[in-house]
Amino acid sequence: MKKKRIGLRCCSPIGFLSVAILCSFGTFWSNSANSMKSLATLLLCCFVLGTSALNWPAIFNRAPWRTSLPDFVPIEGLNLKVFSSKDCVQTATEIAHTVDMAYVFLTSALNFKTNVTLYVLNEADWAVTSPVPLFGMPNYGEGKLYVAGTQTQFWVGVLDFLTAQKPELVPELARVYKDSKGNIDLSLFFNLLGIHELAHAFHDQAQTQFPRKWMNEYFADLCLHAFVEEKKPELLAYLVTFPQVYSQIPATSFAYELLSDFETLYSDLPPEGYAWFQTKFHADAKLMYTRDGMRGLRKLYNTFIFNDARLAAVLAKEVSVTLSNFMTKFPILDPSVENQISAI
Repeated sequence: MKKKRIGLRCCSPIGFLSVAILCSFGTFWSNSANSMKSLATLLLCCFVLGTSALNWPAIFNRAPWRTSLPDFVPIEGLNLKVFSSKDCVQTATEIAHTVDMAYVFLTSALNFKTNVTLYVLNEADWAVTSPVPLFGMPNYGEGKLYVAGTQTQFWVGVLDFLTAQKPELVPELARVYKDSKGNIDLSLFFNLLGIHELAHAFHDQAQTQFPRKWMNEYFADLCLHAFVEEKKPELLAYLVTFPQVYSQIPATSFAYELLSDFETLYSDLPPEGYAWFQTKFHADAKLMYTRDGMRGLRKLYNTFIFNDARLAAVLAKEVSVTLSNFMTKFPILDPSVENQISAI
């Protein structure tokens, strides 16, 4: 996700004003007959710039390149920064407390503190705020986590695909996800994916470099499962049932079925196929947690932390001491690297 660049442009009011003043100043300066005239010109330019600057905030706020965001409601008293759409504050508060609990849990488990802002949005605010256009699909990027604060049904296509491919599996979903009207409501599962997305912040902001995209997703699923097992066991059935069921669809039902396909296409996979890969990761993360517990999660995370000190050590051992020294001592020994090395 690329950041928008906002700055001074010659086509803006500020740009026109600045260019005009600078050109005038240059002309007067070059034609000045004496230093007093030059000084007077300089003072005049400073006065015009200073006077115009008083109105620059108003000009800037009206500028066509400025994108205004909705007027969110902050939710206070949490470790995370949280903002909500105005019409879903109560729901947002409930969601925020769960995500914040997961944040505290993962911060302790991984011994790393991230900087994350959570947005809980209605559909209208989502359209102008979330980088992922599909309303309700939890997503994280550049320190911002987006989840829906109102009812969503983006998962209906996935449920329809399952029904068409393996109708005999649908009753198992109904047993866990049936709502008061007798319909299957998979939001009970998909609402938990905000914690999966939160987990991405812990490898994104740390120097944890997983060598494959699927490992990023597996790690996030393992974090989610560990949190639910440890802190929210009443949600466990909602978390594990859909992945266990959907992952039973035969690989031959999809155009892409290899991990190499996932690496190549990733989010460009068809939605039903992307969901199949993700449920495979979910189901296996559950097995890994059952076998290895929190130790397995920490080991996965720590194994791929490649800060400068560890990279230097690998270069020295596996490649060349010359290259390692070049990195650590360029142009002199970096104090931050020295601290990391001493901590190993």
